[in-house]
Amino acid sequence: MYKSSDFKPFKNYEIVFKDFKVENKISEFERFMNYINRIKKIERDTKLFEVGTGNGWFQILCHLNGINSTGLDILPHNIEFAKKLAKENGYDINILLGSIETTDIGTSKYDIIIALSVFEHVKYWQTGLLNVYNALKPGGVLLFISTNRFSLVSGECKFPFYGWYPKKIRYRLRMWLHGKDVMLYNIDYNQFTFFHLKRFFKFIGFSKIFNTWDIVELNDFKDSSFIKKLLIKFLTHSKLLKKLSLWILPITFFICIK
Repeated sequence: MYKSSDFKPFKNYEIVFKDFKVENKISEFERFMNYINRIKKIERDTKLFEVGTGNGWFQILCHLNGINSTGLDILPHNIEFAKKLAKENGYDINILLGSIETTDIGTSKYDIIIALSVFEHVKYWQTGLLNVYNALKPGGVLLFISTNRFSLVSGECKFPFYGWYPKKIRYRLRMWLHGKDVMLYNIDYNQFTFFHLKRFFKFIGFSKIFNTWDIVELNDFKDSSFIKKLLIKFLTHSKLLKKLSLWILPITFFICIK
């Protein structure tokens, strides 16, 4: 397990938005940056790319910390909303319009690429991940979070054992719950498993692949409930239980080094 090397924000946050409070995302941002920082030191000249920016909160917090970042999103209204949020506080962020499967994001260009709960929505995910790999500099780092098929609860849909169902049943369930437009904007093409993704990361060339238990530390759960902290402590002392848990954790989590 990697020892902590905490990411220190480069400046204090002063954020006030009317429609979306970016300050509510600060702890999440710093948690992700801490994870990356344990593998690769984040500096002011670090070049970061985000796949699937959504409402832009990560890009805005990168900007506030002086981190050189670029984003990509497939939905024009997401980009419009994100840039509006940034400009309301006098900032400008760079987000490209396009899909990770077809957009040229460069070769050996970025130190860090993050994909937070986005590749479940990428139909041709293998092509997208190959583009990500090619865009990383040698020694560059990918932070990847997505679905876990056999988790008991899914972030995509709160229906029990959602990821376990065949794709056709999942699609019908989502349309019944959220309307037919979900097929255009928010359907999960992919319910991944940890070991399937790990094999693919190795196949495309990543030299080192870390999972949740390689990265997290007990101190990361200091604000969690007593029961959760006890469970985490118990898991971290058993190699077998840690391996088994990778099948059912709520997400697939990877940090990969090119």
